[in-house]
Amino acid sequence: MDKISIIIPVYNTCNYLERCFDSLKNQTHKNLEIIFVNDNSTDESLTFLKRFLYEDSRVKILSHDVNKGLSESRNTGIDNCTGEYLMYLDSDDYLKLNACEKLIEKANEFKLDLLLFQYDMEGWPNKKAIHFTNTLDVYTTNIINTVAPLILGELPEEIGQKKKIGFGACSFFIKRRCLINSKIRYISERSLIYEDYVFAINFIPKLKRIGVLDTGLYVYCHNAESLTNNFNVKNFKKFSKFVEYIIRNEKLVNTNTENNLRFKTTMLNYLRNLILQAYDSNISIFEIKKQLSERVIRDLMKDYPIKKMNKKNRIFFKLIYKNKIGNLILLKSLLKIK
Repeated sequence: MDKISIIIPVYNTCNYLERCFDSLKNQTHKNLEIIFVNDNSTDESLTFLKRFLYEDSRVKILSHDVNKGLSESRNTGIDNCTGEYLMYLDSDDYLKLNACEKLIEKANEFKLDLLLFQYDMEGWPNKKAIHFTNTLDVYTTNIINTVAPLILGELPEEIGQKKKIGFGACSFFIKRRCLINSKIRYISERSLIYEDYVFAINFIPKLKRIGVLDTGLYVYCHNAESLTNNFNVKNFKKFSKFVEYIIRNEKLVNTNTENNLRFKTTMLNYLRNLILQAYDSNISIFEIKKQLSERVIRDLMKDYPIKKMNKKNRIFFKLIYKNKIGNLILLKSLLKIK
């Protein structure tokens, strides 16, 4: 029975660790290597981890002497794991109890280098129920022209039609040998945001057999204290830096016009979320307008075929491009609707 390494970065999440660990120790697939990477936590997290180590021989604890961040914690886990397959779990989330069994079964049956699967959501306000088809699509030829474009994003006319593939780190079930041989690791989120995206568009073109499973096996829980829920107006600057980095360094994005358009669609979706977070964080309209005047953001929208989007997105981005965001009520109503 193949061993699965599960890498769990931990930083000050003691309130959630019990739930996380329970979902691992009770997995129906038992051959696990449970690697907690303690990123110099200052709360009681390490105390919990030591108890887990005592309770379950499959647990390993790796510790950083200084806080290095989420990406470096994942990299530490990658460099020290021994399973045939590896996956990631954030310490404030959890896995469904049959997750590992289902993933190893499909990965072995179809001899996959990578199996992508879906998140389920828990505790998120205004999130609609997700309906999964439980289907599996397998790609074995011409990965760079089949799977890779779908990772980049949707075409403008496809928005909302589920014609893209998610790229979040915690939806990856990876054959460890493929990752080690690729020598690809995560860029620190402290130097570049959306590090999962950078990893995905570099790693996926190197693979030969990829599966996409439309089943929610990972439970993504709302945690107001997590990195993804802490907004700072500097995120707009980080966003601009990220867009410039990708355009300058990633060949896949610039391979053809369609790939570039898919990338821009994803970036506009990120921008949309940034604006929504800014409003929810009481950032002034004046400050948001100032951030949206950045050259990178203007260039991103300049030649994008907004007219091909659905009506609500079309209106929203026309308002943004013209910097007419004074009508807060209208804008928020547009933002809330996918």
